[in-house]
Amino acid sequence: MQSDVRADSWREMFWRVFGASLTPMLLLDRDRRIVAVNDAMIANLGYPRQRMLDRRLDIFYDAVEWEYLEAWWRAFQRRPEFNGERKMVRADGDRVDMEYAAHWAEIDGRRLALFVAVHVSSQPRRHATTQLPTGEPLSRRELEVLGWVALGRRAHEIADELGIGSRTVESHVRNAMRKVGARSQAQLVAIACARGLVDLSTVS
Repeated sequence: MQSDVRADSWREMFWRVFGASLTPMLLLDRDRRIVAVNDAMIANLGYPRQRMLDRRLDIFYDAVEWEYLEAWWRAFQRRPEFNGERKMVRADGDRVDMEYAAHWAEIDGRRLALFVAVHVSSQPRRHATTQLPTGEPLSRRELEVLGWVALGRRAHEIADELGIGSRTVESHVRNAMRKVGARSQAQLVAIACARGLVDLSTVS
């Protein structure tokens, strides 16, 4: 009985601190999906709460981080805590460097990762300056599709997200490949990331 009272007291204290803290925090499940996010994190990244909840944290990372995410997560799953620094993308497209501490905890009967940003510094938005081979800029929709392609989504999944047909998605991908001079989707993503064409603020 006393243990239940202590558990309830700890739970109440945790959520009170989580909600009131001026330090950016969020909770992740085992699949890196955001379970909860506090007001300070929302203020730092600029996304509405509902846009962040139940989405993988990957979406909010800068493209330069994607190569290392799986290795980082596997290492973290073997340890009680993890510290590091990650580049994230604000809703307005600006990049922020977040120095963080992450810790596994049992919260409301679930094993969740508490992600706490201990230092946040902003960077100006990166704009693409390299001229594309055809001289044609990518359209807004092509950039949007490119963001999903860079995240590893397939044509039918992108179509469902955007409410368009799979063939339309494939047409946008072909047009983007032609404009950047890519011979494959993998090369398209590599070129786009290197030139700063991938903007995850377009992926909702």
